[in-house]
Amino acid sequence: MKKKLILPVSILVVLLICIPGFVMLIRDLVGVKFIFPLLGDGYLQDTFLTKDTYISFYMLRAWDPPNVLGWGIILAYLIFSSFGTFGFLGSKNTYSLREKYGSHGTSRFQTRSEIKNNFYSSKLGWFLGSLKPNQAYSPGMDAAYLPASGKLNMQVTVIGSPGSYKTTSLVLPNIFHIPYAYRNLDQKADLIITDPKSEVTLPQSLIQFFT
Repeated sequence: MKKKLILPVSILVVLLICIPGFVMLIRDLVGVKFIFPLLGDGYLQDTFLTKDTYISFYMLRAWDPPNVLGWGIILAYLIFSSFGTFGFLGSKNTYSLREKYGSHGTSRFQTRSEIKNNFYSSKLGWFLGSLKPNQAYSPGMDAAYLPASGKLNMQVTVIGSPGSYKTTSLVLPNIFHIPYAYRNLDQKADLIITDPKSEVTLPQSLIQFFT
């Protein structure tokens, strides 16, 4: 929790240091009709490094729109950071590890080491994908496979919106992978492909490859 407070507290300190100077700057810019050169060459240094700037702001000597704006920014940040620090972090600590006590079920995404242990042991099975981003499929590539002799069954359900690469990322690679994986084995795999919508098409040269 202490580490989570470092960033919000640091931002608050910066706001408390900078906002009084910006409030004074806005007030003086209004006085000179936003003609900045009229403020003088050393204006910024004299404003931000002078204790009177901070005394005027924090002692509420002037209660005008720039001051109201400055305090509004500070209060708004305090409110939103409080919700984020004490509200959202509390929920995260409660629910991010929910698989440990099962309040919302015990399912979770596997870690990289678990994926390698479970799906990188054998290439004789369904091609699932690669841990390397944007890696194109090639027969026999080092990737994750759902092994035919593993602990899990071979049933796969793929759910995705149109255009989410269901066909090109799973169906087509496995049409190539299954014959390749069984090419040197006495046991062969049969592929029965049904496509009621006629959306899975292969070039004629590839069709001849499988016949």
